[in-house]
Amino acid sequence: MTNHVLSVLIQMPAERLPTVIARLTAEGDLLGRAVAYGRSYQFDHRPQTLMDALADLEASSGSTADRSAAARFLALRVIEATLVGQRVGTSRVISMLAGAEDDPDDHGSLDGLRAMAYAAGALGDEPGTDPAAALAELDAMSPPRDSSYAALWPALRNGLSVRIAADRQDMSLMPDVSAQVAAMKADHRFGPAQHPAIELMEIMSEMMAAVQRRDVAAATAATTRMRAALDHLPAGDPTVDALRAQLNAAMSQLG
Repeated sequence: MTNHVLSVLIQMPAERLPTVIARLTAEGDLLGRAVAYGRSYQFDHRPQTLMDALADLEASSGSTADRSAAARFLALRVIEATLVGQRVGTSRVISMLAGAEDDPDDHGSLDGLRAMAYAAGALGDEPGTDPAAALAELDAMSPPRDSSYAALWPALRNGLSVRIAADRQDMSLMPDVSAQVAAMKADHRFGPAQHPAIELMEIMSEMMAAVQRRDVAAATAATTRMRAALDHLPAGDPTVDALRAQLNAAMSQLG
């Protein structure tokens, strides 16, 4: 299995994946099948698909470079799954990344991805993880340059902040979404494709402020606007799914 083949699988259209997965049955095909399952998860969003991907990666052989590329790809899928409330074993990804190599096209990004995986583990209550420690680790680093990582970074921070605020029953610890919106608008990585998500975060900022004031009417109004906006965006987009999960978590604090 070559890096080129893995790159093709990572971008493969949904309609071709079932046939490809069915053909990847040999022991030497497990690495490719792991990536194909990971790609399938981006379309079907079934936890079992992602767990099949992780099982194949754990059982696969191949060069360290190829296994590292697969681990980085699947780590992002597991982080996305965690943000929408799916529990697929983040600890397995943390272990995989511990022995992975950095992305040769984005040196230094592996440290950020490891921090994100640990944060996802903390959100998923994985043994040996701590939400406060995970948030501190994210805050001590700069978001990765890769836009696919950068889009999930604020979602993880917000999820951890909401979790910590709930655990400590301290609404002042809720995330400052308005500051994040300003930072995203000033960041060249977030182009026109991210504008709908940024607009959603602006609505979330209003909702978070209302939650902190315990203003149920204002929070409910903002929530209605945000749910309507989310429903008009593509299903399965990881940023949209993450925002929906954050919305549900934040609204739970009004109870």
